[in-house]
Amino acid sequence: MVVKGYWARPDANAENFVSGFWRSGDIGSMDEAGYVKVFDRRKDMINRGGYKIFSAEVESELSFHPWVSESAIVSRPCPVLGERTHCFVMLKGEGLEKTEDEVAATLKSFLAARLSDYKVPDYFTFGADPLPRNANGKLLKRDLRDRALAEAAA
Repeated sequence: MVVKGYWARPDANAENFVSGFWRSGDIGSMDEAGYVKVFDRRKDMINRGGYKIFSAEVESELSFHPWVSESAIVSRPCPVLGERTHCFVMLKGEGLEKTEDEVAATLKSFLAARLSDYKVPDYFTFGADPLPRNANGKLLKRDLRDRALAEAAA
């Protein structure tokens, strides 16, 4: 046994341990050879009108664009589709010299050539500053979700 549970956190134990098995929160699959591939975190998967979008897949594709230093995809509520995608992008190079509309159109076209239509982000926020991270360097997607909600309300 790796771990019996969370110390003094019965709520976390109830949520993450089922029949003695720890649910890591990762989404993945195992192939015929027994290799496991992790796609994303369960909490980062976006359900856009019934279509499942793994944020890591879109972020990975964006990392190949020369104007993108880093990116993060989060969901924001939608009364029709349930959730829509909001992409935060730290730009570099030539991307910093373009208008937001030019960058958005370029990145949408770039992604449309590589991904299904429903995976192309609905909204973008661009900047030159790094995306928020905790002391361990982990991306703070909850902060970005809050920012996406604030932008939607504005």
